[in-house]
Amino acid sequence: MLRTMLVAMVCACSAPARAPSATADPHAWETLQREVAGRWIATTGDAQVPVEFKMMANDTVVLELFGANGGKTVTTYHQDAGGLIATHYCAQGNQPRLRLRGTGGGKLVFQLADATGQDAGESMLVELSIQPIAPRGFERVEVYRQPDGTLERTVWRYAPAP
Repeated sequence: MLRTMLVAMVCACSAPARAPSATADPHAWETLQREVAGRWIATTGDAQVPVEFKMMANDTVVLELFGANGGKTVTTYHQDAGGLIATHYCAQGNQPRLRLRGTGGGKLVFQLADATGQDAGESMLVELSIQPIAPRGFERVEVYRQPDGTLERTVWRYAPAP
């Protein structure tokens, strides 16, 4: 009897949470590939960071390398069940996975679906948006939930690297 109850509890606790459905925008993947591929300089306030986006895995993944050697973070973007997923491998050691939730005017908005590796006291990326800016460049907005529950919004402007 005890064994049966334990098995039932383990099964109930380990069932994956069902994330809300992704936005199925057939043009989102093409927009992402077209607008971000290449080398960039991301700027916010007085900070400038080198960033590179490249196609990987037979053009099924966009790989983003953000920052200089030793302090890089990585974000991957790929298609999944008619939508897009961004997995952010944060320098803090956590890995939030975000699903595309909205599009409009070329803007892609990803929101937190789930995460691994978060320790107490770490902030977590909960929203990420990419908005193309004419003639060549884009704006990326990151929203992090701080350990106290407050949200911190950072706007990065991307310009082609020299």
